[in-house]
Amino acid sequence: LRGYRVREWDREYAGFWDSAIEGSSCLQAALKRALKVELGRNENLLVVQALWDASHFYDSSRLPDVVEFASAHEYDALLLALGLQAHFGPRTLLAGKHHSEWLPSCDSVLAGDQESCTFTRMLLYDLLESCHNVWPMAGPIQQVDDLAQTVEGKDEDQVFQRLAPCAIHLATSLQAKGFTISEKSSIVPASCPAAQRVFRALRRAGVPARLAMHERDVGIDTSAGLRRVLKVQK
Repeated sequence: LRGYRVREWDREYAGFWDSAIEGSSCLQAALKRALKVELGRNENLLVVQALWDASHFYDSSRLPDVVEFASAHEYDALLLALGLQAHFGPRTLLAGKHHSEWLPSCDSVLAGDQESCTFTRMLLYDLLESCHNVWPMAGPIQQVDDLAQTVEGKDEDQVFQRLAPCAIHLATSLQAKGFTISEKSSIVPASCPAAQRVFRALRRAGVPARLAMHERDVGIDTSAGLRRVLKVQK
């Protein structure tokens, strides 16, 4: 019953940028992102991506922020209370047949709980909504804590102007919320000179990221259309 009511709220309040919804999967999310790149390349447009990942995302998530958002967006008070009991409750670490002493006073989101994705949605909703409102051409697509920006343009300047300001705002806002941007898995695929300009702008702004010829996006190989890992059947 609790899970059904959580999913009901998710269906009503999930943003259009959120692909982690009931009936969807990581594979479907990755394929949609890849399709957008392919379509842009097919139209002879420049395509640049920025793929974002936070280290220890759940451990860095602040439950007071969840409570604030839930209270303002009609989240069932009983569901919230039950969820917070699970997430604030003491925990133990397991390794094989061994376990640690109880760890009291936990105050982060508990990975694997049925409300974890919902709490993640609450933590990022306002930030992602503002990105889409201000920079609609560069708004991030969300798969739980994996964020992807895909921008198309006719020339290098247009792509850079569309992506760089939004990418810097997104990354620095995540840092301001207490999240740590993972330099290892936050990637700008080096698909064209515009991608290199975006990467340099991010570094100048103090944003940890790396430039890569080839990377994985939600578990699927991606290079922003620069090359394909598999041959295309004609």
